Amino acid sequence: MILIWKLETMLELYLEISKELLSPGLKNKNFKCHRTYWLVAVVYHHGNSATGSQYTTDVFQIGLNGWQRIDDQTVKVINQYQV
Repeated sequence: MILIWKLETMLELYLEISKELLSPGLKNKNFKCHRTYWLVAVVYHHGNSATGSQYTTDVFQIGLNGWQRIDDQTVKVINQYQV
């Protein structure tokens, strides 16, 4: 049986961990800066097996203030909606 799963949803570029998920010792402290994360890379798997397929990645480049798609042979600029 082969299970093929594909993400068809727009990724959020920022993630904030809610206080409810924190340990009891941290719930009462104001650590918002330590609970907010910024997505900087996504790795994609293309194929049916880990050994006979290809991986590509989308990376946020701070110097460009934008995203790039990288595979074995090319690097191209993409917009955040293509991530």
